[in-house]
Amino acid sequence: MQLIVEENFPYGLSIYKKEQIEEIGLKMIDSSIQASDIEYDTEAMSTFFSDIEINCKKHHVWALFGSNDKTNWIPLQAASCTAGDVVNEIKKDFLCMTSIEARDTKTWNSYFFKSVMNIDYGLDSKCQKYREIKKLCKYFSIAVLVNESELEGCSDNLVTKYQKAECNIALTVKPLLWKPFGKEYTYLNSMPNSSSQ
Repeated sequence: MQLIVEENFPYGLSIYKKEQIEEIGLKMIDSSIQASDIEYDTEAMSTFFSDIEINCKKHHVWALFGSNDKTNWIPLQAASCTAGDVVNEIKKDFLCMTSIEARDTKTWNSYFFKSVMNIDYGLDSKCQKYREIKKLCKYFSIAVLVNESELEGCSDNLVTKYQKAECNIALTVKPLLWKPFGKEYTYLNSMPNSSSQ
């Protein structure tokens, strides 16, 4: 996978200051992480994950922002999690940004046989996408939706209230790599004046 965005930062995206992000109803966590520190077992990654656990617990909607100066932020991704909170999802996405190492090669077993083949984990499209995201910016941070208790679902139950909030955030900030799937895609196409890409 190769990123084919032709422009330089901000890649044709709107730039948001922290205050503007908060006006949308999102709150950025107090920490960010430098792209070069997004690797297994770094102190910075451990600290960032601790901050995510503290600041994102009990939240269901989040967005990933990137910056080159920690002041001007661009939207890269939006997501929601109906079951539980977003902490594990965010951690998994950041782990997808880490470099592939020898330890990522594991023996794959089938139901009937052991050691059928060696598999390089982390080469799926999601991990490739997040490794490309890592190349876009020097810094990354997370924003979570505040006031989730005030969210309302769809009258037709097409999506959960969290999926609806994710779609609304995405429509507002237009994250570079957000792509709706399943119910979110159906929900967006059911809206008046919808135009699928």
